[in-house]
Amino acid sequence: MGRLSEWCSKQPAWAVDAMHRAAMTATLSPENVMAVVARVLAANGLPSDDEYPCVPFAETSIVAAVDVPDDVILRSIGPLQGLDRLAHDQTLHFAHSGITIVFGDNGSGKSGYTRALRKLCNARIDAVLQGDVFADGPEAPKAIGYSYYQGDGAQVTETWTDGLAKPPALRGLTLLDSDNLRIYVDGRNEILYLPPEVACVGRLADLYRAAGTHFRSLIDTAAVRCGAPFGGHYQPGTTAAALIALLQIGTSRADLPTEEQLRAAAQWSDESETELAQATARLVQGPAAVAARCERIAAACDTAAADLERNTAPLDHLVVGLDWPMIIAKTETKRVVDTLAAEQLGGQPLSATGSPAWRSLYLTARRFAAETYLRRPTDAFEAGDPCPLCQQPLEEDAVRRLAVFDALIAGQANQEARVAAETSARRLAALQALVLKPDAELRTLLAEAAAEGPAAAALVQETIAYNEALRARRLAAIRQFETEEHLALAPLAPSPSTRLRGWAVSLGQHAAHLRASDSQTAATSVRVAELTAQRQLHGQIEEIVARRRELDGIHAWKACEAALGTAPLSRLITTLRKELTSPALEARIAAEIEGLGLQHVPLRFSDESAKGTSVFEVELATDKKAKKARVLSEGEQRALSLACFLAETHVAGKRSAIILDDPVTSLDHGRVRRVARRLVDEAAKGRQIIVFTHNLVFYHELMLNCVDRDAPVSALSCLIQQGPMGEFGMVSVGDEPWVARKVKDREVSLKALIDAIADAEPTTSASYRPHCTSFYAALRETWERAVEEVVLNDVVRRFGSDVGTLRLGGVEVSDDDFMIVHRAMKRASERSGHDQAAGRQIEMPTKDQMRSDLRELTAFRAAKTKSNNDAAERRKAKAARPPRAVFG
Repeated sequence: MGRLSEWCSKQPAWAVDAMHRAAMTATLSPENVMAVVARVLAANGLPSDDEYPCVPFAETSIVAAVDVPDDVILRSIGPLQGLDRLAHDQTLHFAHSGITIVFGDNGSGKSGYTRALRKLCNARIDAVLQGDVFADGPEAPKAIGYSYYQGDGAQVTETWTDGLAKPPALRGLTLLDSDNLRIYVDGRNEILYLPPEVACVGRLADLYRAAGTHFRSLIDTAAVRCGAPFGGHYQPGTTAAALIALLQIGTSRADLPTEEQLRAAAQWSDESETELAQATARLVQGPAAVAARCERIAAACDTAAADLERNTAPLDHLVVGLDWPMIIAKTETKRVVDTLAAEQLGGQPLSATGSPAWRSLYLTARRFAAETYLRRPTDAFEAGDPCPLCQQPLEEDAVRRLAVFDALIAGQANQEARVAAETSARRLAALQALVLKPDAELRTLLAEAAAEGPAAAALVQETIAYNEALRARRLAAIRQFETEEHLALAPLAPSPSTRLRGWAVSLGQHAAHLRASDSQTAATSVRVAELTAQRQLHGQIEEIVARRRELDGIHAWKACEAALGTAPLSRLITTLRKELTSPALEARIAAEIEGLGLQHVPLRFSDESAKGTSVFEVELATDKKAKKARVLSEGEQRALSLACFLAETHVAGKRSAIILDDPVTSLDHGRVRRVARRLVDEAAKGRQIIVFTHNLVFYHELMLNCVDRDAPVSALSCLIQQGPMGEFGMVSVGDEPWVARKVKDREVSLKALIDAIADAEPTTSASYRPHCTSFYAALRETWERAVEEVVLNDVVRRFGSDVGTLRLGGVEVSDDDFMIVHRAMKRASERSGHDQAAGRQIEMPTKDQMRSDLRELTAFRAAKTKSNNDAAERRKAKAARPPRAVFG
């Protein structure tokens, strides 16, 4: 018996059926999810409309996870529409076998193509596509054209548009870029490639989670409906209220009232209706009802009396009678001060002298003089002191004037006027602050009191009239202060507050007597509340029963959700993974780490399962808490990520393409060479490898490793660059970077530069000079490359790390060689844009002259190559045996 069969032998029938479904298909279908849901419902006793027989599990039924094809060759990508600022009419082609190297400088549009590929292929972190933010008008729709071969089938060309899922045919292609490299450093990662047994349990966990999500949706939806407050209108203490209180989300399933209990409590009949009417009538006419009414009327009378008393005191005839003398005092003291100011200061230049604003200004100046230690506020100024206002020296006349100001400020008349004004202002504010009830409010307050009889109605009317008199008296008192005109105010009528309070006391005593002698009201009230709640429950019983069923359903769905927990599956996956997956993955990661020269860093492999998902991590081999990103250098982090990625692709046993974007950023030259060798090794196995890079050293290492092996690996070089008009993402398939080209390949490009010039274009035109400058700049660079490649026979290569000592035999430089290179470089430099003295007036060369200069380069290369080969053969013969010795 296998591990899965052994596990199934201890599980309920529905779980065995679910394992069978996970084994039979590599995809998670809605039909399988709902089949699991139906069987879990049936296992938990929930009603269903059909029978759900469970199918047994067999180990032989397990299928491999072949939901993605593994025989797809990516032919091309493009044209692209609405992505970044990339040209819309370009197509990037890839080699069907071997390695494709796509070179592009920063800002050429290379990353735009890798983001497009991330949207089509398998990557742990998906891409977010960006439109052209610099374009005018609305953003263009995003679309990616692509083509591929599957197996021996014909080429397929399709277009992906924004919003669609990844093309199923390309899901086997794996892409790695900087974003996806980081995840191997930052934390744990899901193990994507698992044996069929482990993958089967993983799919079972997916089934569990999907079915559990279905139940969680049912629970959450029902919880929203049942979570609102319910049953608050039932009288507390009644049987119905107690039952309703249990129909809440927080009640356990065992504590929910049964449907029978609810229906029994909701029984209602004509006899029940009659009993409720009789009990209600007894309450309305009973002592308790009369006592409650007396207490309400007494409280209303006390409230009205308190309001009258609060407003009567400040409006009493004796208090109001003091207002007019107060107004006269304010007016008279102000007149005296004004007269004194006019007499004392009439000749002063300030017309507002003596006003409040002037007084404030002068007192401030006095405080300033005291703060500068000139004179205290009580000291008189002397001649020569600085004026507190203008700081000019005081003369005798100014000293006298200031003394008058001091006398005015400190004078008795002024003090009296200020006190009178402040007293008047406080009284006016107190009158304005009085709040009297509106008549309508007072009438509503005493409405129940007025219904107690003619005497009570008359007292209420008298109260309202007295309130109106207080309001009119307040307005008249305020008007007297505002107009300063004496108004004759009649005395107020006697306040009804004393009689209101006396009546309130009598009513309270009567209510207390009624309650003390009442022995039946409490029991009747309880019975009325119980019958009223029972009748309410009767009218709402179907709604309440439905709520009870829904609450019971929530508990049942929670039980189903709990049964679908993935913890047992995680334990099973852990057991299987440690037997079938982890050893191979761990060993392969160790091999890749060694291959990339990272074995000096103490690392260890760890894995675990959580919620049915298997994850792994290569962590620092230490018990101390430390993040790899803070311990490892940038180059070590990238090397570790590459090791994990390559180990995963190896263990998976997949053959589909690997696409990498700038994989060697931050790596030293030694590791760049190791990565290049590793990728070319993978391409040599027949796997399609596509590399995007802007690193010329890496480009060169890839090319060398394709050649430097018993069976060379085919390579396709492509360029992505800016166009002559500033276009981004211009594609040149089969082309290579200018700086990486050999002399012979550059000669072809130089000829194309000449051919691009129209024969009829005069050498004196403004557009001719740029053509000429471009040609000779490229020619000068080619002569420089010729010195490295032809004259020095590639002994030292600009992108290499070694010296070709064996090629030194082919190096032979004559005086003629020197002069040819010297003259050609001088001529190219003069015509390639170098700043020249104005007096030289160098004539623009014609197309024929350019062709002649190019033929000189070609002839030199051919002749020099032959002479190098001859020298190499000659020196090889010398090195093969020593000179013949003389004998005899």
